[in-house]
Amino acid sequence: MSHLSDFPVHVRASRKNAQLVYQRDLSLYAERYQVAATSGSKPPTLVLDEGRVRIFKGKPPAAAAGQLCAVYRHGGWLAVPTGLVFVVFKPGERAAAHAEAIRQAGYEIVEIPPYAPNAAWVRDANEDIAAALKNLLRLEQISQVENVEPEFITERAWRA
Repeated sequence: MSHLSDFPVHVRASRKNAQLVYQRDLSLYAERYQVAATSGSKPPTLVLDEGRVRIFKGKPPAAAAGQLCAVYRHGGWLAVPTGLVFVVFKPGERAAAHAEAIRQAGYEIVEIPPYAPNAAWVRDANEDIAAALKNLLRLEQISQVENVEPEFITERAWRA
């Protein structure tokens, strides 16, 4: 498991929209639902994903150093990476045909959506969220890849 210092400072929102960048907020950290609460009675700044992600301000507890996740800002929104990355291959390609190249890049296929056989949800082979973000270029360099987009959980926005 990564430490907060392992997370990159900047993460592109997607290969197609390289100008859109997630910027790490060093004053915040997140605890994810699979991690036992470590921040004691400290109230979260924000709760996302129906309580499964809690964002806190300040310095995290030392005991939780390897169990936390970085928090990013995108536009005015806070965002927490899930560790999943959506990879889209060129039309006519099948994501399954590139499973070995994905594995060699350090990732594994989690799901190929039935409606998009040219795409796949992937994650770092060690389920390391920081590594999934740091190594996006490896996925982009796979032959026939059209787009690479890391998944982030953000606040829910209601349309007017």
